[in-house]
Amino acid sequence: LSVNVLILDYRGYGDSEDGSGPSEHGFLQDAEAAYRWLVQRARKSGVNGGSMQIRDDRILFFGRSIGGAVAVKLAAHVLKQKHDEASIRKDEAGGLPLPAGIVLENTFTSLREMALQMFPFLSILRPLLRAPLIFDEWASAESLQFFASNHKLWCCCLFSGLQDQIVPPAQMKELYMLLSKQRPRVLKCFNFPMGGHNDTPQMGGADYWASFKKFMGLVKESESERETCPKGQLLCASMCE
Repeated sequence: LSVNVLILDYRGYGDSEDGSGPSEHGFLQDAEAAYRWLVQRARKSGVNGGSMQIRDDRILFFGRSIGGAVAVKLAAHVLKQKHDEASIRKDEAGGLPLPAGIVLENTFTSLREMALQMFPFLSILRPLLRAPLIFDEWASAESLQFFASNHKLWCCCLFSGLQDQIVPPAQMKELYMLLSKQRPRVLKCFNFPMGGHNDTPQMGGADYWASFKKFMGLVKESESERETCPKGQLLCASMCE
């Protein structure tokens, strides 16, 4: 794909310390810290003329499963900061930029809705499926709705493994339907019939990477459009493939 990749282990994952333990708030803190480090590195590379040139307006968020929820939450968090007057003044001094796009793979609308799809009998307990029973709801659809409604100049790609036994593929379809009503500049959705929750890239094989490359090409093509086109105008939109 000819891209640079920064991979983050949240607290409690991989070699990262446990911190206060895995939580929605903690994961957001970790993601924001990593993003801030990357943005600062990108800005320094532009000033110092380092060997690795990175532009902070070309950064994409990628998240699989709960990582997708983190990516959407972080994007909404950055946008909310920009809506705050104090944060706008801070942005002028070098705050966090909005991502050029978000790539989501096998993620969910919310933990509560995912549980209801997997176990329909829980519908009678719907009012109880919130704190403290579900401490972190991870309302991704709500965060994505906020981001898409208040920011049009971005790109989004959805990868869905139709054999996912953990997150029902219908959850990804719901996210796509939400975005189809609040279309970003570029919107692509790819389904992989043999893809599972964690092995969609492997099971999708060459088609997966060709789809990813296709999306990246559209992101690159939209770069100048995102800078000059009116917010209401669409560059490219596609049904699920």
